[in-house]
Amino acid sequence: GTPVHARRLSLQTPFPIASLSKPLTAATARMLVRERRLRLEDRLIDLLPQLPYAHDDGYQRITVQHLLQHIGGFDRLHAGDPIFENDRLVGCKVAIDRAVSRPLDMPPGTRMSYSNVGYCLLGAIIEESSGQPYEQAVLTRFPRLGSHTTLGLPARPPGSVNDLAFGDSRLAGAAGGWHSTAPALAEQFANDARDSSIILATTAPYRDYYYGLGWRVWSDPEGYQLTHFGSLSNVFTVAVAMPDGRAAVALFLGRPSDDEAAFRRVLPLMKAALSSTRR
Repeated sequence: GTPVHARRLSLQTPFPIASLSKPLTAATARMLVRERRLRLEDRLIDLLPQLPYAHDDGYQRITVQHLLQHIGGFDRLHAGDPIFENDRLVGCKVAIDRAVSRPLDMPPGTRMSYSNVGYCLLGAIIEESSGQPYEQAVLTRFPRLGSHTTLGLPARPPGSVNDLAFGDSRLAGAAGGWHSTAPALAEQFANDARDSSIILATTAPYRDYYYGLGWRVWSDPEGYQLTHFGSLSNVFTVAVAMPDGRAAVALFLGRPSDDEAAFRRVLPLMKAALSSTRR
Protein backbone atom coordinates (compact mmCIF):
# COMPACT_ATOMS: atom_id res chain seq x y z
CA GLY A 1 0.00 0.00 0.00
CA THR A 2 0.92 3.65 -0.05
CA PRO A 3 2.60 3.80 3.40
CA VAL A 4 5.16 1.18 2.37
CA HIS A 5 6.00 3.03 -0.81
CA ALA A 6 6.10 6.36 1.00
CA ARG A 7 8.83 5.08 3.33
CA ARG A 8 10.94 4.20 0.30
CA LEU A 9 10.78 7.65 -1.26
CA SER A 10 13.62 10.15 -0.98
CA LEU A 11 14.30 13.73 -2.04
CA GLN A 12 15.91 12.36 -5.21
CA THR A 13 12.94 10.20 -6.23
CA PRO A 14 11.34 11.43 -9.47
CA PHE A 15 7.70 12.06 -8.71
CA PRO A 16 4.73 12.73 -11.00
CA ILE A 17 4.13 16.44 -10.44
CA ALA A 18 0.73 16.76 -12.19
CA SER A 19 -0.16 20.42 -12.83
CA LEU A 20 3.09 21.73 -11.35
CA SER A 21 4.04 20.98 -14.97
CA LYS A 22 2.22 24.16 -15.99
CA PRO A 23 4.82 26.54 -14.47
CA LEU A 24 7.50 24.63 -16.44
CA THR A 25 5.49 25.10 -19.64
CA ALA A 26 4.93 28.78 -18.87
CA ALA A 27 8.61 29.37 -18.05
CA THR A 28 9.54 27.92 -21.44
CA ALA A 29 7.01 30.12 -23.22
CA ARG A 30 8.37 33.19 -21.42
CA MET A 31 11.90 32.19 -22.43
CA LEU A 32 10.83 31.89 -26.06
CA VAL A 33 9.41 35.42 -25.79
CA ARG A 34 12.82 36.61 -24.56
CA GLU A 35 14.44 34.77 -27.47
CA ARG A 36 12.07 36.63 -29.83
CA ARG A 37 10.73 33.34 -31.14
CA LEU A 38 7.29 34.06 -29.69
CA ARG A 39 5.18 37.02 -28.56
CA LEU A 40 2.47 37.14 -25.94
CA GLU A 41 0.15 38.77 -28.45
CA ASP A 42 0.68 36.09 -31.12
CA ARG A 43 -2.61 34.48 -32.10
CA LEU A 44 -3.34 30.80 -31.68
CA ILE A 45 -4.74 30.43 -35.20
CA ASP A 46 -1.56 31.93 -36.71
CA LEU A 47 0.73 29.68 -34.68
CA LEU A 48 -1.27 26.47 -35.17
CA PRO A 49 -3.33 27.00 -38.35
CA GLN A 50 -3.67 23.26 -38.99
CA LEU A 51 -6.11 22.59 -36.13
CA PRO A 52 -9.81 21.79 -36.85
CA TYR A 53 -11.24 25.00 -35.44
CA ALA A 54 -15.01 25.23 -35.08
CA HIS A 55 -16.86 28.15 -36.63
CA ASP A 56 -16.44 30.64 -33.78
CA ASP A 57 -15.00 34.13 -34.20
CA GLY A 58 -13.51 33.84 -30.72
CA TYR A 59 -10.75 31.60 -32.03
CA GLN A 60 -9.51 34.55 -34.07
CA ARG A 61 -8.78 36.42 -30.83
CA ILE A 62 -7.08 33.81 -28.61
CA THR A 63 -3.46 34.77 -27.89
CA VAL A 64 -0.52 33.13 -26.14
CA GLN A 65 -1.16 35.38 -23.16
CA HIS A 66 -4.78 34.24 -22.96
CA LEU A 67 -3.65 30.60 -22.83
CA LEU A 68 -1.01 31.31 -20.19
CA GLN A 69 -3.57 33.05 -17.98
CA HIS A 70 -6.44 30.56 -18.45
CA ILE A 71 -8.63 33.17 -20.12
CA GLY A 72 -8.72 31.61 -23.59
CA GLY A 73 -12.44 30.86 -23.53
CA PHE A 74 -12.36 27.16 -22.55
CA ASP A 75 -14.46 26.23 -19.50
CA ARG A 76 -14.18 22.62 -18.34
CA LEU A 77 -17.03 23.13 -15.85
CA HIS A 78 -19.34 23.84 -18.77
CA ALA A 79 -18.13 21.42 -21.43
CA GLY A 80 -16.05 18.92 -19.46
CA ASP A 81 -12.28 18.46 -19.57
CA PRO A 82 -11.36 16.86 -22.90
CA ILE A 83 -8.04 15.57 -21.54
CA PHE A 84 -10.09 12.91 -19.69
CA GLU A 85 -12.67 10.41 -20.84
CA ASN A 86 -14.67 8.55 -18.19
CA ASP A 87 -12.04 9.64 -15.63
CA ARG A 88 -9.31 8.11 -17.80
CA LEU A 89 -6.45 10.30 -19.04
CA VAL A 90 -6.55 10.36 -22.85
CA GLY A 91 -3.96 13.07 -23.31
CA CYS A 92 -3.18 16.37 -24.93
CA LYS A 93 -3.47 15.44 -28.59
CA VAL A 94 -7.00 14.11 -28.17
CA ALA A 95 -7.91 17.04 -25.91
CA ILE A 96 -6.78 19.65 -28.42
CA ASP A 97 -8.70 18.15 -31.34
CA ARG A 98 -11.84 17.75 -29.26
CA ALA A 99 -11.71 21.20 -27.72
CA VAL A 100 -11.14 23.29 -30.84
CA SER A 101 -13.72 21.33 -32.83
CA ARG A 102 -16.51 22.95 -30.83
CA PRO A 103 -17.36 26.61 -30.15
CA LEU A 104 -15.72 28.34 -27.22
CA ASP A 105 -17.54 28.44 -23.90
CA MET A 106 -17.03 32.22 -23.53
CA PRO A 107 -15.27 35.06 -25.34
CA PRO A 108 -11.47 35.08 -24.80
CA GLY A 109 -10.28 37.42 -22.07
CA THR A 110 -13.58 37.72 -20.22
CA ARG A 111 -13.18 35.23 -17.36
CA MET A 112 -10.53 32.95 -15.90
CA SER A 113 -11.35 29.25 -16.09
CA TYR A 114 -8.56 26.79 -15.35
CA SER A 115 -7.86 24.93 -18.58
CA ASN A 116 -5.74 21.84 -19.20
CA VAL A 117 -6.38 22.13 -22.92
CA GLY A 118 -5.01 25.69 -22.93
CA TYR A 119 -1.68 24.38 -21.67
CA CYS A 120 -1.80 21.45 -24.09
CA LEU A 121 -2.05 24.10 -26.83
CA LEU A 122 0.92 25.93 -25.32
CA GLY A 123 2.94 22.72 -25.55
CA ALA A 124 2.18 22.54 -29.27
CA ILE A 125 3.03 26.24 -29.66
CA ILE A 126 6.37 25.69 -27.90
CA GLU A 127 7.21 22.91 -30.34
CA GLU A 128 6.27 25.08 -33.32
CA SER A 129 8.14 28.16 -32.06
CA SER A 130 11.30 26.40 -30.85
CA GLY A 131 11.61 23.83 -33.63
CA GLN A 132 12.14 21.17 -30.94
CA PRO A 133 10.03 18.46 -29.32
CA TYR A 134 8.28 19.91 -26.29
CA GLU A 135 10.34 17.98 -23.70
CA GLN A 136 13.62 18.96 -25.34
CA ALA A 137 12.54 22.60 -25.62
CA VAL A 138 11.99 22.75 -21.85
CA LEU A 139 15.10 20.88 -20.75
CA THR A 140 17.53 22.70 -23.07
CA ARG A 141 16.38 26.00 -21.60
CA PHE A 142 16.40 24.81 -18.00
CA PRO A 143 19.22 22.25 -17.74
CA ARG A 144 19.41 22.66 -13.96
CA LEU A 145 16.17 20.70 -13.70
CA GLY A 146 18.50 17.73 -13.91
CA SER A 147 18.51 14.25 -15.36
CA HIS A 148 15.61 13.09 -13.18
CA THR A 149 13.20 15.62 -14.69
CA THR A 150 11.45 13.93 -17.59
CA LEU A 151 8.16 13.96 -19.43
CA GLY A 152 6.69 10.74 -18.11
CA LEU A 153 8.60 8.34 -15.89
CA PRO A 154 12.41 8.25 -16.26
CA ALA A 155 13.75 5.05 -17.76
CA ARG A 156 15.35 3.96 -14.48
CA PRO A 157 13.83 5.99 -11.66
CA PRO A 158 15.81 5.76 -8.37
CA GLY A 159 12.82 4.92 -6.19
CA SER A 160 9.49 3.18 -6.14
CA VAL A 161 7.02 5.74 -7.47
CA ASN A 162 6.84 3.82 -10.74
CA ASP A 163 5.45 0.85 -8.80
CA LEU A 164 2.28 2.82 -8.13
CA ALA A 165 -0.64 2.90 -10.53
CA PHE A 166 -0.24 6.40 -11.93
CA GLY A 167 -0.89 5.37 -15.51
CA ASP A 168 0.87 7.01 -18.43
CA SER A 169 1.15 10.55 -17.11
CA ARG A 170 3.24 11.48 -20.15
CA LEU A 171 -0.06 11.77 -22.05
CA ALA A 172 -0.83 14.90 -20.03
CA GLY A 173 2.11 16.60 -21.73
CA ALA A 174 2.53 20.32 -21.15
CA ALA A 175 -0.52 20.38 -18.88
CA GLY A 176 0.60 17.74 -16.37
CA GLY A 177 2.99 15.12 -17.72
CA TRP A 178 6.28 15.86 -15.98
CA HIS A 179 8.13 13.90 -13.31
CA SER A 180 10.77 15.63 -11.22
CA THR A 181 12.28 15.85 -7.75
CA ALA A 182 11.31 18.27 -5.01
CA PRO A 183 14.78 19.96 -4.86
CA ALA A 184 14.93 20.46 -8.65
CA LEU A 185 11.47 22.00 -8.68
CA ALA A 186 12.16 24.23 -5.68
CA GLU A 187 15.25 25.64 -7.42
CA GLN A 188 13.35 26.24 -10.66
CA PHE A 189 10.41 27.86 -8.89
CA ALA A 190 12.71 30.07 -6.80
CA ASN A 191 14.01 31.47 -10.07
CA ASP A 192 10.44 31.89 -11.33
CA ALA A 193 9.61 33.95 -8.24
CA ARG A 194 12.16 36.57 -9.28
CA ASP A 195 10.62 36.89 -12.75
CA SER A 196 8.35 39.90 -12.43
CA SER A 197 6.84 39.28 -15.88
CA ILE A 198 4.74 36.52 -14.27
CA ILE A 199 2.64 39.05 -12.39
CA LEU A 200 1.44 40.77 -15.55
CA ALA A 201 -2.05 41.94 -14.65
CA THR A 202 -5.12 40.30 -16.10
CA THR A 203 -8.12 42.06 -17.57
CA ALA A 204 -10.45 39.31 -16.32
CA PRO A 205 -12.17 39.86 -12.96
CA TYR A 206 -10.85 37.97 -9.94
CA ARG A 207 -11.24 37.76 -6.17
CA ASP A 208 -8.30 36.80 -3.95
CA TYR A 209 -5.89 35.82 -6.72
CA TYR A 210 -5.50 35.90 -10.47
CA TYR A 211 -3.59 33.61 -12.78
CA GLY A 212 -0.46 35.29 -14.09
CA LEU A 213 1.92 33.87 -16.67
CA GLY A 214 1.98 30.34 -15.30
CA TRP A 215 1.15 30.86 -11.62
CA ARG A 216 -1.61 31.95 -9.28
CA VAL A 217 -0.63 35.44 -8.13
CA TRP A 218 -1.78 36.58 -4.68
CA SER A 219 -1.32 39.98 -3.07
CA ASP A 220 0.91 39.71 -0.01
CA PRO A 221 2.49 42.08 2.56
CA GLU A 222 5.83 41.25 0.91
CA GLY A 223 4.52 42.25 -2.52
CA TYR A 224 3.07 39.05 -3.96
CA GLN A 225 3.28 35.31 -3.69
CA LEU A 226 3.06 32.65 -6.37
CA THR A 227 1.31 29.33 -5.84
CA HIS A 228 0.24 26.30 -7.81
CA PHE A 229 -1.05 22.85 -7.05
CA GLY A 230 -1.70 19.74 -9.08
CA SER A 231 -3.40 16.39 -8.76
CA LEU A 232 -3.79 13.07 -10.49
CA SER A 233 -5.58 9.97 -9.27
CA ASN A 234 -2.79 9.05 -6.82
CA VAL A 235 -0.83 12.26 -6.33
CA PHE A 236 -1.18 15.78 -4.94
CA THR A 237 1.49 18.46 -5.41
CA VAL A 238 1.81 22.02 -4.07
CA ALA A 239 4.31 24.82 -4.68
CA VAL A 240 4.71 28.33 -3.27
CA ALA A 241 7.31 30.94 -4.21
CA MET A 242 8.09 34.38 -2.84
CA PRO A 243 9.64 37.30 -4.75
CA ASP A 244 12.89 37.15 -2.74
CA GLY A 245 13.56 33.69 -4.17
CA ARG A 246 12.29 31.49 -1.34
CA ALA A 247 10.30 28.54 -2.65
CA ALA A 248 8.84 25.34 -1.24
CA VAL A 249 7.47 22.22 -2.92
CA ALA A 250 5.40 19.47 -1.30
CA LEU A 251 4.72 16.17 -3.09
CA PHE A 252 2.14 13.78 -1.66
CA LEU A 253 1.09 10.24 -2.47
CA GLY A 254 -2.69 10.04 -2.61
CA ARG A 255 -5.24 12.63 -3.69
CA PRO A 256 -7.54 14.55 -1.32
CA SER A 257 -11.27 14.54 -1.87
CA ASP A 258 -11.23 18.35 -2.32
CA ASP A 259 -8.05 19.61 -4.02
CA GLU A 260 -8.69 23.31 -3.39
CA ALA A 261 -9.53 22.82 0.28
CA ALA A 262 -6.42 20.67 0.79
CA PHE A 263 -4.28 23.29 -0.95
CA ARG A 264 -5.59 26.02 1.34
CA ARG A 265 -4.81 23.87 4.40
CA VAL A 266 -1.30 23.04 3.26
CA LEU A 267 -0.33 26.52 2.03
CA PRO A 268 -0.05 28.22 5.49
CA LEU A 269 2.21 25.39 6.69
CA MET A 270 4.48 25.82 3.68
CA LYS A 271 4.59 29.59 4.11
CA ALA A 272 5.47 29.14 7.79
CA ALA A 273 8.29 26.79 6.81
CA LEU A 274 9.59 29.36 4.33
CA SER A 275 9.47 32.11 6.97
CA SER A 276 11.55 29.97 9.33
CA THR A 277 14.29 29.71 6.68
CA ARG A 278 14.61 33.46 6.19
CA ARG A 279 17.99 34.82 7.23
